[in-house]
Amino acid sequence: MNEVVWMSLLVGAAVVVGFAPTPPLDDCDPAGARAQSLRRAEVRGTAMLAIGGLTAALTLHACTRGAWGTGALVTLLGAATALVVQPGPLVRAVLVPLGMWRLARAASRWGGPPWLRDPEGGAALMGVLALRNRGLLDDGPLLELEAGIVAAPLRGAGLVASGLIADARGDSTEARRLLLSVDALDPDVCPPLARAIANDWLLEDAASRDRWAEVNVRSENALALSAAGRLLHTVSRRLLGHASRGELVRAWLSAPARWKTWAMLERAWDEPLLPQFPIVDYDVSLRAANGHGLAGTGAASLHLDAVRAHRRGELESKELERLGRAWDETLWDIGLRKRVRARSLELDCSRTVEESMVELHRALCVEVASMMPPIGDIPRGGKTLERAVGLFCDAQEHRIGCALKRLEAAQAASISPTAIELWHDWLEIQDGYGLHQRAGARPQRALFQAIDAKASPLVHWLWHGRGERPMANAIATWLAMEADRVQDDESAAYHRQYVAAGP
Repeated sequence: MNEVVWMSLLVGAAVVVGFAPTPPLDDCDPAGARAQSLRRAEVRGTAMLAIGGLTAALTLHACTRGAWGTGALVTLLGAATALVVQPGPLVRAVLVPLGMWRLARAASRWGGPPWLRDPEGGAALMGVLALRNRGLLDDGPLLELEAGIVAAPLRGAGLVASGLIADARGDSTEARRLLLSVDALDPDVCPPLARAIANDWLLEDAASRDRWAEVNVRSENALALSAAGRLLHTVSRRLLGHASRGELVRAWLSAPARWKTWAMLERAWDEPLLPQFPIVDYDVSLRAANGHGLAGTGAASLHLDAVRAHRRGELESKELERLGRAWDETLWDIGLRKRVRARSLELDCSRTVEESMVELHRALCVEVASMMPPIGDIPRGGKTLERAVGLFCDAQEHRIGCALKRLEAAQAASISPTAIELWHDWLEIQDGYGLHQRAGARPQRALFQAIDAKASPLVHWLWHGRGERPMANAIATWLAMEADRVQDDESAAYHRQYVAAGP
């Protein structure tokens, strides 16, 4: 009996130590996300220590008395209790593969590892993964999981779950946007497993669009890769001519779902080939884009090619630059204007040639602007491209202004939008600002100051009014970086206070 007494005393001491208030760390805000996750970890660790100690004491007591069956039963009960306290391994190994999404969500709500930093988001994420494995992507379960995300503060696991829900509804663009924004959150509010799941989805998405260079860059910059991510990384390196067949086979053998990835292995097995450029089935020299045919059809042919490439997401900067030069040469050609004038007289048109050309040029610039941004840099130079870039910048400024108005209205609304809706509006501002910066047609300082004038009260409201410290920290981090970029020292100093406080 002595061993039971001693083990009970040790377990009791562990419980007292675990639940006793601990002094806050010097570099940790007691109300911040890091302090909350540390406290959860302390409680979980104490519970596991108590369960382990008590199970060991009772098992030892039973075995010393020859009751081996009772000892085995106590051990099994202790293991079952440990799985209740720390359900993460059970959820990922059993419930998610079997598609038991309700149980997976309910078990993950306990908030044990790996969801100490985001219990609510982790529960929703495990539910979404179980639904994906089950192949059940009806709107009812998705709405139920989404309701749990909406009610919780914005954190990494919840953001990843929202992206996967968008993908389940067929909106891969929105899913890509949300999952890319995970990198903007502080690591203290983004569990590593959630970041790994987001990275795997982004790699698979880029591979499905044959963006192997993007797969290679993203996997090279990832902090950690799963087995599936390592396979995609090796395949991308193989297709780009940087990996051997041995590396490919080792990555394939270590990855899960080998039968599903067999086609990918076959594709990457052959020697990588040079990029294949599309060739038409007739003489290229006879194409209007190469100077053959009626006047003006060269630019029209290039325009048609550019529209097709834009719809496929393959329009490159050089193609757009060539199109702009072609329209400049065509619309300002004296011979073409003479022929248009003669045709106008034949048809007895009420408009002059100059009015028609001006209207045509305006419409062309609007359409060229709608095809921006291309892959690579946004091209400049020439009347058509410069006007199109100006229209593109106007569109981004309008986009930013609308998002700022929605965020400003949210602060005064009686029913405030959800955290995901607020994050959507902020991503609109970030995306618009990034595209405006890529165009490089106008100074960024004025646009940044216009954003900062409304974003600073937003950060204060999110931090103090909504309690959305992770979102406020992410926005303040972006504002501080951009303030340094445009040399706005006062704004940078203000936002660094929120950055230093942590999420």
